[in-house]
Amino acid sequence: MTAYVLTAIQYGVFLIFVVLAMMQTYAALYSKEERRFMRNRVKRNLRKQNEVTKKRAAESEVTLMFGEAHLPWMNTLRFALLRVIGLMGGLMYLSFTTSWTNTVLFMVFWLVLTEPLFKFSLIRLYLARRIKKITEKKEGELFSLFAMLKTDLIGNTRDEINVYHLLKDTLPYVYYIKPMVNQFLRQWKESPQTAGQNFESALGGETAQFLGDFLGGLHRMDRDNALQVLEEQNEVFGHRRSEMLLQKAEVQRNSFYTFFFLSAFAVIGWFMWFMFQMTSQSMNF
Repeated sequence: MTAYVLTAIQYGVFLIFVVLAMMQTYAALYSKEERRFMRNRVKRNLRKQNEVTKKRAAESEVTLMFGEAHLPWMNTLRFALLRVIGLMGGLMYLSFTTSWTNTVLFMVFWLVLTEPLFKFSLIRLYLARRIKKITEKKEGELFSLFAMLKTDLIGNTRDEINVYHLLKDTLPYVYYIKPMVNQFLRQWKESPQTAGQNFESALGGETAQFLGDFLGGLHRMDRDNALQVLEEQNEVFGHRRSEMLLQKAEVQRNSFYTFFFLSAFAVIGWFMWFMFQMTSQSMNF
């Protein structure tokens, strides 16, 4: 142990002298103004490269996936850093507690399961499932917004429609589409049509398309015409809502079937292995 410490000290002292010699050589070759110019140029290049890296990270597929999954604090660089930290921690732990085979297997499985660009990785499947659930909740809130608009218009006795206050009253009852509704309210004062188009493009889907067109032109309608338009779409919305509920129920039913099938298969496999072990022990005796 002492020999290693002495060797480290020798190499450390040698490295310090090398760095000092390089600094003196640098000071002798360049003047003070040239050194200041070179430092500023290096800083500008680093700053420019940092901005380019941040822009690429912000526009990458992984960052977009985390944003759609309502995890805006996570981006490509942060996730890559977490992967490296988890990999290094696991390798250090396993290298002291188990064999090299298990360590290599852990490294392979970790890199595959945490690769977001791999279609069947664990993190990709988790993000896809989370995005799907959020999309379903957004769709449900759009149906609720449709119902609340219809109820408010029925309860309103005035022919003139106050679009801004009509939508503002629905904000406490929505969560996932609340940013889009707030954006619509901000843009509505400047251009209702543009606000409706942005509302549609931000959410996507037939339901958002109808509501975006409806809200963008609501200021030109009176109460009776608005109720007539909503009544015409009521059957379509009801059918789509029922279809979504049926699809969700089918997915749950298939999940339960898969779970019970795997459980039964695991029990049968364990029983067969148990009988094989008992038979082998009996034959050995």
